Amino acid sequence: MNDGTIERSSTGAGLNGDSSFGGLAIVNNGNIVQSFAVGSVSGGSHASGAGLVASNYGSIIQSYATGSATMYTTGGLALYNGGTISESFATTHQTPLFPPDQKAGVAFTNDGTIADNVFWDVQATTATNSVYSGKALPAANGLTTAQMSAAASFGTTWDFSPTGTWVMPAGGTHPILRWQQGAQ
Repeated sequence: MNDGTIERSSTGAGLNGDSSFGGLAIVNNGNIVQSFAVGSVSGGSHASGAGLVASNYGSIIQSYATGSATMYTTGGLALYNGGTISESFATTHQTPLFPPDQKAGVAFTNDGTIADNVFWDVQATTATNSVYSGKALPAANGLTTAQMSAAASFGTTWDFSPTGTWVMPAGGTHPILRWQQGAQ
């Protein structure tokens, strides 16, 4: 559980269980800033989860998830959003275990705010909708993998300038955070 601030953090851990969890945190009551998860989350018939967090009651900004989720119900960034998500994206490959196809590109359930500068890869996530239940993003925020690899697809609020938050790596399929370049 995060009650503070997670900033410039990452994980590639694989998680498996029979509960609800996310790639970076189970519950976020605080702030997640410029962080990402690339691991896999999986579980059985009672497990639900998402690429970044299971439940968000705080703020997620400038963050992303690119791993995989194989569970009963799945979300690209969050299973449940009761907080705010902005300037973030998901390419989390999702495989719901049972029909109907219970998955969403950004958040499975949204009772909070998802800004219009949040995107998901419709091909990688295999999700055609940003949200399964609750207020959804416009369909145009669902990008193809080719669109995800172009900085122009993310609009003017995403800063890809030489000192900006984001970088589009040559040959990459999605943006990365500029601080990652120092970690590579």
